[in-house]
Amino acid sequence: MELMRRIRKHGIILVSLLFLTGIMNCGGARKQALAPEALIKDYIAKHEIMVDLSLANLYIEKEQKSITGKINLEIEKRKHAGTLQKMQHASFDFSSLKINIVDQKEEYVDDEPRDFLKVATSGSIIMKTKENSRNIPINEVIILEKEGNSWKVTETIHPWG
Repeated sequence: MELMRRIRKHGIILVSLLFLTGIMNCGGARKQALAPEALIKDYIAKHEIMVDLSLANLYIEKEQKSITGKINLEIEKRKHAGTLQKMQHASFDFSSLKINIVDQKEEYVDDEPRDFLKVATSGSIIMKTKENSRNIPINEVIILEKEGNSWKVTETIHPWG
């Protein structure tokens, strides 16, 4: 009997602690997001050469048309220069690139809450083509906005001022 009373007493205490923990975390501190490294690496590689139209898909929807125009312009320039094929087949080594989340926040855009990440990249990447390799220093801050379930690059919205 005494054992049952102790189990019940400890059970009630445990349930109460779990309940309080749940209440304290509701609307409390937000979970720290993980840096979407694959997205950042894909963005840097495609942005560096500007000859892959799929780069536009990495941007938020309202910026995609503008980015597509810039890529098409660069493709035409590279066609005339005779470097398009070389750039389309370039590969990248990201082993010296560091990617860190600097901050995350929620901002209202068009009266809707949106999640943002401020991602810092530093170090360098190596771009390899058939003819040579080139070391490219990278020191960039990239702003990401959550669209649906995906992070997308934005160049027009800067929640950090």
